[in-house]
Formats: sequence, C-alpha cells, structure tokens
Amino acid sequence: MKKDNYFNDVITAIKYIDCDEIDLFINHLSVAYIGGKNIYIIGNGGSNKIANHFEVDFSNRVGFGLRVRSLANLGIITAIGNDDNFNNVFSNQLGKLCNNDDILLALSTSGESNNILKAIEVANAKGMKTISIGKANESSMSELSKYHIGIKSEITEVIEDVMQIICHYVSYTSKHIIRGD
Repeated sequence: MKKDNYFNDVITAIKYIDCDEIDLFINHLSVAYIGGKNIYIIGNGGSNKIANHFEVDFSNRVGFGLRVRSLANLGIITAIGNDDNFNNVFSNQLGKLCNNDDILLALSTSGESNNILKAIEVANAKGMKTISIGKANESSMSELSKYHIGIKSEITEVIEDVMQIICHYVSYTSKHIIRGD
C-alpha cells in the first residue's frame, strides 16, 4: 500500500462522518458538565490509549469542572481480569461508579469486543447515555449504543486515526462552548 492511499483513506473516512452525531455528542457533554454528571471512557488496545488521551485533553484543556474518567487504568484492568474475568473489566467498574444520566463513551474499531458490549449493557441498564465511536457498518456496539458515530473504513489504523481526530475535535469544540469563547 502506498502512503498516498493511506492518507486518502483517512481523508475519505473523515468526509463520511456524520457531523450531526458529533454535535449531538458535544451537546450531551455540555449538558453533563452543567449537571455535574460523570463521563466514563472505555476502549481496548489503541482505543484504550485514545480513551486515556481524551481524558487528558478534557482534564487539562477543557476544564477541571468536567468529571471525565478513563476506565482504562492498566492496574485495575489486570486486577479485574485476573480475579474475575476480562469480559468484566469495564462493566465491573461502571457498576460501582456510574449514576443515571452519566455518559459512557465506548471506543472500538471492531465494535464486537465482549468487554465493551457488556459495559454498554450495564450502562444502558443504569440509565446512562451510551455513545460509541467505531466502524460505520452495523456492529453489536453500534446497535447497543444509544448514539453511534460511525467511521467508514475497514482499516483498523484508519479507524483509530479518525477516532482520535473526532476526540480532538470534540475536546476543542467543547472547550470553547464551556468557556464561552
């Protein structure tokens, strides 16, 4: 594969993003901020690192009044995975932490990871707003989530790059909305 093809694939995937879904996501974050709600972020592998990065962007750049927490802490994940089951690494944490109307942001390139799906089920049962970002085709994650931002690509690296771009855009835009810039 040529590098030009890769960059064109990223650009094409960006062009097909439903900006209304992103605006809805930003609106939910603003409402959560005003209402003092929590925002939890989950992901595996590269999506795990994007979840951590999103938490840092919100904590550092947007404002400390937002209660954003990545559930991707390696120590907690390995403890739950070892003592219980890897499929429960996120749902276990959510069951103890979340409240009605909190937000769960689930990041997954495939949309089929059992631990992500189980966390979304727990979040829905607890009355959380569930938002996912991942592959655009119908996946179990997109069907379980109340809101899904789909990325039109079959290439994992492209999906992750565009996922990061969406998270940066949401962070950047939310900062200006919340600060009133």
